[in-house]
Amino acid sequence: LPLAVEHAAALFAIYSHPDAMRYWDTPCHASIEATRAMIERMTHERACWWAIRQRADGRIIGAVGYLGNEGPPGMGYILHPDCWRQGIMREAAHAALGYGFDTLGLDRVELWINDDNAPSQRLAETLGFTRRGRFRQKYHHHKTSHEKLVYGLYRHEWAAGSPAGKKRSPLVYSAQPILAVTDVSATAAYYRDILGFTIAFLYGDPPTFGAVSLY
Repeated sequence: LPLAVEHAAALFAIYSHPDAMRYWDTPCHASIEATRAMIERMTHERACWWAIRQRADGRIIGAVGYLGNEGPPGMGYILHPDCWRQGIMREAAHAALGYGFDTLGLDRVELWINDDNAPSQRLAETLGFTRRGRFRQKYHHHKTSHEKLVYGLYRHEWAAGSPAGKKRSPLVYSAQPILAVTDVSATAAYYRDILGFTIAFLYGDPPTFGAVSLY
């Protein structure tokens, strides 16, 4: 079911839930309007998101999709805690990966997962993702920073049905140095305007974290 703003009321029950939002990059939503605004930001023309709906009663219980970001395609998902540990997200994410590789023509997909989010890490590995790297990040609503694990899955691995945990030779498809700077916006502008990089994203207002890429 394609994600749309009319799902805001149903998804508000998830985005306002502290357990569901524990690892999200924004605080719990205080209103349905906040959820509606988030959906509007998520569903831009480059992104591809679906609402997850229960077969039995048609209830909207989560979302899964592609961020539409620059660089390696990022994937995200969220599920109401009442529906955890039932295999629902595995089924939904598996279907989304099939669509991404077979219909959207993606060559690879990335997941960024907090280092203490063990269930999400297990899900990634069950789907065939391999841990590629890690970096440190701080959300503006958190007092401290955390380690973010980067999981990757190539199209050829998906096509071959790579089992989770299979021993493979290390694969490197990019280098991502982390730089500490005094002004994130000015640094990103310098890399874009002087060095020819593309700004992948800037996080926060004013930005406290961002990424630039060069391919």
